[in-house]
Amino acid sequence: MKTPIRCSALALTLAAVASAQTGQTPPSSIPVHDLSVRSDVFDALHTLAEKYHVVIGVYGIHTMPEACWAEISLKDGTLGEVFNAIVARYPLLEWKETASGAVHFTFRGSPLSLLDVPIRSFDAENPRRMETSGRVIQAPEVAKWLQDHKCTAGELFVGYRPDEWTSFAVHAKNVPFSAVLDEIAAKSGTYVWSAIQWREDPCAINIQP
Repeated sequence: MKTPIRCSALALTLAAVASAQTGQTPPSSIPVHDLSVRSDVFDALHTLAEKYHVVIGVYGIHTMPEACWAEISLKDGTLGEVFNAIVARYPLLEWKETASGAVHFTFRGSPLSLLDVPIRSFDAENPRRMETSGRVIQAPEVAKWLQDHKCTAGELFVGYRPDEWTSFAVHAKNVPFSAVLDEIAAKSGTYVWSAIQWREDPCAINIQP
């Protein structure tokens, strides 16, 4: 059994000045000015993703959920500094940038190999919000992983119905499953996704594209 990690309140005040960037700016170098966020860590990541149009995925095995309050006050800095401060105060998480420009937060020491599964092809024309989690887990490679690991997967909706997406298409080939979710998040304009194994026996995974 995993030992719970207590989460202290996160209070961050930064005054670093972001340096000028040339070309495409990686997410960690995106300048942040006059930022003020007071919410749960995961809500804070959602806010950052939407505010700065950066795809953020959160995944891993996490069967002992706990609230972690984030109080972020940043005058001049970068998203990377904000991310570093979040994981410093909430050590269950670590983060990395992908080559495509997404940011992935994973549960330290508890990765979920489902997200590394190579997807040969995934195509969706005008996917519907309420149907997408069901469609992605039907991809043959994902379905096989779930069968091999005796896992069920789906999306939990608690007291709300998400807004419908505008039209877009996804044509992903020879990429990890996480990259498929990255593309859906970017094109749908939600910018966030999560895939968290919240129960070990029997295995259950909540996937929110």
